[in-house]
Amino acid sequence: MKKLMIAAVLDAKVNNLYAGVSKELPWGILASGQVNMHDTTGGADLSLEGADINLSKALNDSMKIYANTDLSSKWKRTETTIGIKISF
Repeated sequence: MKKLMIAAVLDAKVNNLYAGVSKELPWGILASGQVNMHDTTGGADLSLEGADINLSKALNDSMKIYANTDLSSKWKRTETTIGIKISF
């Protein structure tokens, strides 16, 4: 299943645009990517602020593992978080 997400946060002084897509891959892995754009002039001059690439897999109904990677505006990896989420 594919999902497309677009969100805009508009303000008189700061505008943000987030656009992303997610897709289920083989073996139950969910992959998603998002670009983040930002403008501080109050107009529509959006520039790339960064991007996110995320992978996750549900192990059972209450536990999933994930890897979230943040990229800079120059497409360099700035941070990767790997973890386990437990819901109860």
